[in-house]
Amino acid sequence: MGIGCTPAFNWREVAFEGLPVAALLPCKPDRATRTVPLAGVPRQMVMAGCKAGGAMFTVAVVTVADSGQLSQVLSELKAVNKATHSQYLSQGLVVV
Repeated sequence: MGIGCTPAFNWREVAFEGLPVAALLPCKPDRATRTVPLAGVPRQMVMAGCKAGGAMFTVAVVTVADSGQLSQVLSELKAVNKATHSQYLSQGLVVV
């Protein structure tokens, strides 16, 4: 039996209302929105996360006003989360 077929993992697609983002999580996520300062501007960060199989799975989404802010926002997120196995990417004005 592979890890994806164990009872601890019940994969589902999680959409983020109003955002062009969806993610696969192995459990039903809790959701939260909070304001975080990134690139000198308070921004809304929308998050979904859950625990399954002894691990924490989270997805956070932030939008920026213009593409000139993307590299600074990505750098700040990476610096804050350098001790985790976090990965960040951007598509258009959305950072995931």
